[in-house]
Amino acid sequence: MKKVFLNLIITFFALQLSAQIQPKETNSKIEKVTVFLNGAQVSRSAQTNLSAGETELIFKGLAPRLNKQSIQVKGEGAFTILSVIHQINFLKEQEKRKEIEVLEKQLENIQEEKLRAENSLDVFIQEEKMLTDNRQISGTNTGVKTSELREALDFHRIRRQELKNKQLEHQKLIKNKTLEINKIQLQLRELNNKTDLTTSEILVKISSKTALSAKFQLEYMIEEAGWHPTYDLRVKDISSPIQLSYKANVYQNSGVDWNNVKLTLSTADPNESGVKPQLVPWFLQYNQPYQAPKTKLNSSLADKIGYFGGNKIRGRVVDEYNGEGLPGANVMVKGSTIGTLTDINGYFEIDGAMNKTLVISYVGMQRQEIPVGNLSTLNIALAEDTSTLSEVVVTGYGTQRNRSASARKEKKVEMAFDDVSEYDRKDIPIQTQATESTISISFEIELPYSIPSDGKTRTVEINQHELKAEYEYYAAPKIDPDAFLTANITEWEAFNLLDGEANLFFEGTFLGKTLLLPRQVEDTLSLSLGRDKSIKIERKPIKDYTKKQFIGNKKTETRTWEISIRNQKKQPIKLVIEDVFPVSTNKDIEVSRKDNGGANVNETTGILTWKLNLKPSEDKKLNFQYEVKYPKGSILYLD
Repeated sequence: MKKVFLNLIITFFALQLSAQIQPKETNSKIEKVTVFLNGAQVSRSAQTNLSAGETELIFKGLAPRLNKQSIQVKGEGAFTILSVIHQINFLKEQEKRKEIEVLEKQLENIQEEKLRAENSLDVFIQEEKMLTDNRQISGTNTGVKTSELREALDFHRIRRQELKNKQLEHQKLIKNKTLEINKIQLQLRELNNKTDLTTSEILVKISSKTALSAKFQLEYMIEEAGWHPTYDLRVKDISSPIQLSYKANVYQNSGVDWNNVKLTLSTADPNESGVKPQLVPWFLQYNQPYQAPKTKLNSSLADKIGYFGGNKIRGRVVDEYNGEGLPGANVMVKGSTIGTLTDINGYFEIDGAMNKTLVISYVGMQRQEIPVGNLSTLNIALAEDTSTLSEVVVTGYGTQRNRSASARKEKKVEMAFDDVSEYDRKDIPIQTQATESTISISFEIELPYSIPSDGKTRTVEINQHELKAEYEYYAAPKIDPDAFLTANITEWEAFNLLDGEANLFFEGTFLGKTLLLPRQVEDTLSLSLGRDKSIKIERKPIKDYTKKQFIGNKKTETRTWEISIRNQKKQPIKLVIEDVFPVSTNKDIEVSRKDNGGANVNETTGILTWKLNLKPSEDKKLNFQYEVKYPKGSILYLD
């Protein structure tokens, strides 16, 4: 009897322990996402009822590759969070997107239609075969009337024609359905191009003295997200301000869709080191340049914000396995906000990447960083990403309240858990609010927004501005005889612009792309809007003032140039003309600037600058002269 009683007690306590250990599944919803230039912080909310004592909650369906060290769990209620553990769930896969479900249903219907057409075609073929096999109308010893023969032949001909037409009709139908099936399968392959379909979950252990209703907030960082800016610059005419559209290209491939979330775009970059550089003494030695301390946290500000030039890099991103181009791959200049996407065949073109490093990422593929150097073309092969997650060390946060005060309890728990190993565009402007902090700027989008987890970029127009601009023409006839319309923009600092690509439109015509580099300019941002053939410019030497002299061991040559300008436009214009005096880098070569023609001259570079105001149909001539003395027997090109 005692033995039976003891077994009952053991069973009772085992059941109690099992009931306490069994985690309680709790649903959570993404409420807010802050997207950084690289990475994003996801905020989820949840509410559940807690029993008295210890309770273990499990939050499922989370991004598989969230940053485990960034997890924060905050609670609201009279309870204490004891521990937070992150783990991978290989059994529960990511939910299918609605787009995939619709395509799969459509594929199923078309395959069924194709099968029916194939069955009907087979019936018509068999009927034709039966008709052919029974062509004999009577036996060998039996005659057939003419009318009966004609009737049989007519039936045979008409029916065979009907069967042939039906077969042709169904063959075309089968061919069309096969093409539709192939297209849908290709699209599904693109949408399902993920090597990691797992999800993750967070286990939270809680202690409460009483039963209560509790609210939770989960926050964590993901790397497979980001944004970069692009701009549209539209010029109606040279008397109107420039219309600037500020756009954000947002993408995410976290494994979980963001549906109707409050979206905030931040100019911060959590992956960029915030540790200031450290100078060390500079001891001069032969053939040894100055070197900063070697530390992975040290970064050069010049590398991050240096001038990107205007050199275009072209290339292609392909799948390492089959060599096929990867459409929609993200190509970014590291340390900047300049980026682009590959086209449908995997090709891309990006400006400002010369001597920089490109960061290439694509759904289901390993992220690569490629130093560009002086290369003008790149072919990049991405491999499948088969990495897994393993060890977790997390800090849990909880809140405990009493009648007299409210205090946050922090309990650091160190635990180890082994795991089992088409471009969419939205052009409708939405209301945003810019908030400037000490080191970054955030754009809060007021309307809820949805970003699917497909790695594709969604373009969101976050702001529109009018930029004051002064229009003038520029020409360097020594290089090019044409005049170029330029817009000099002032008072742009208040618009929180980042470095990025800009599309130029003038009088409704797309002129091409340029780089907008607000961090590189000082007071004025200058844009080139293209050639204007209605301004005629000619540069030629004046032979009467061009001569050669020989004095002793020296040769002296004089050059005089004339620049003729005519404004053929119907309105007055401002025109900047630049030319250049030669500059000597050898003590044996002497340069004398005889006449600058009224231009301002940069004494260091020798560049001459004229600023002219020309009326309609007005002509203008500019002359300048220089003299060069150099040793006999030497050859100099002075034109």
